[in-house]
Amino acid sequence: MNLDQSTKLGFRFSSSLLALSFLWLAFWWLKLPPQVPLLYSRPYGESRLINSWGLWLLPLLLAAIILAGRKAAKSLAVPDRLLAQLIIWLTAAASLIIFIALIRTVLLIT
Repeated sequence: MNLDQSTKLGFRFSSSLLALSFLWLAFWWLKLPPQVPLLYSRPYGESRLINSWGLWLLPLLLAAIILAGRKAAKSLAVPDRLLAQLIIWLTAAASLIIFIALIRTVLLIT
């Protein structure tokens, strides 16, 4: 692979957040209630609740975003290095947002 140091740093940052999100959820798993609020765009009440297993969608979504970003950046690394860096760092920003959402959701319900 032909990525520069900045791109590799962004990918490592995203991958670290992915690992931390899996560890965070695994650490708190036994303390989670059976139903957790995650669908905040729905009206207040039971429609916001999902099964606690649904929280695993956040790290899986994060993994999918990281893989898609890495594939796109890898294909663009030679023709346009700046665009590859931008894609990886936008992936890192999305990773941070998803990680913070997971932390706040777990802390809200425990």
